[in-house]
Amino acid sequence: PGKNLETFGISTCSGVLGARPGHFAYLAHISPRDQIYGGRDTDLLGQMLMRIQTFDIHPSEVRDVSFTVVAPHLETLHAIIGRLIEEGFLLSQIRIMYMPDAETARVQYDCQDNLLTVTWQMTEAQEPYVQQLEDGLLLSDIVKDLMAQDNQAMNGS
Repeated sequence: PGKNLETFGISTCSGVLGARPGHFAYLAHISPRDQIYGGRDTDLLGQMLMRIQTFDIHPSEVRDVSFTVVAPHLETLHAIIGRLIEEGFLLSQIRIMYMPDAETARVQYDCQDNLLTVTWQMTEAQEPYVQQLEDGLLLSDIVKDLMAQDNQAMNGS
């Protein structure tokens, strides 16, 4: 706690933050050579999850952990979400920060105050776009919205 985490240059790669605010945080900068992309060189998400589940939380604290996926693409989203769900985490614990028009992203996280800042660099001619943790989308909210839209379509509304 009290430490800040930072990574930059997220473009063809993905960033994943796993945190229990005030207790611990891990920030992985996952390259296309990682297992999440189908590679064999690393398994950063697997290492993060093993560390969290083995050393950082008691099984009763699993719901206190949150994850944020940061990427300007959707290539790894399915694999990351699938892995988190396999490990027993809920959609309400996963947040997405996605900016398809960005060239790159910088991620900064203050564990003590639970402050996440993602600075998206668009083209060189454009000003960076900044998002905070609350700007990210919770997967549980996305699913609820999709279900509501589906119900409206089925009811002809």
